[in-house]
Amino acid sequence: MKINQNNRLYIQRIDLLYIYESFSVIPASIYERTIKKKHFITDKNKYEFIEFTNPDEISYLDSIDWIIDYNEVKELKPEEILQLDKEIASQEIELIAKIRNMNNEDISNNLNMISKHHQIQLKRQSLRDVLWYKLGYINMTLPKEVPTKKLEKKK
Repeated sequence: MKINQNNRLYIQRIDLLYIYESFSVIPASIYERTIKKKHFITDKNKYEFIEFTNPDEISYLDSIDWIIDYNEVKELKPEEILQLDKEIASQEIELIAKIRNMNNEDISNNLNMISKHHQIQLKRQSLRDVLWYKLGYINMTLPKEVPTKKLEKKK
């Protein structure tokens, strides 16, 4: 999940890992701040947020549409999150159907579709984490600069 406010962007460590897994071209400054400075991701810290203030880094990270935006989900009820997941799952099913209908040469020429499928899966995982948080299954602390300390749990 990412939070963009007051010329700062906060992103969870787990989403940084997902960016690296996506084989995206990553600005060197982000690499330097995370991998080089040993911002390793573990089960204990994967939901922690890392702050970015560099405008180019903020622009890059904010442009990644498959990372859940806090401001878009903070007021959603669990049922609404499930509905959003259902809509994203429909996109995933359509994409899988297209890929299955391709021959090996077409797949080789359209590797971006495989990448897009992976991104959809990552978005659904992040959405699941928001839902689990709201239901109390996982803990997540928002950056202190964000007005509310936690996502509001709605049951």
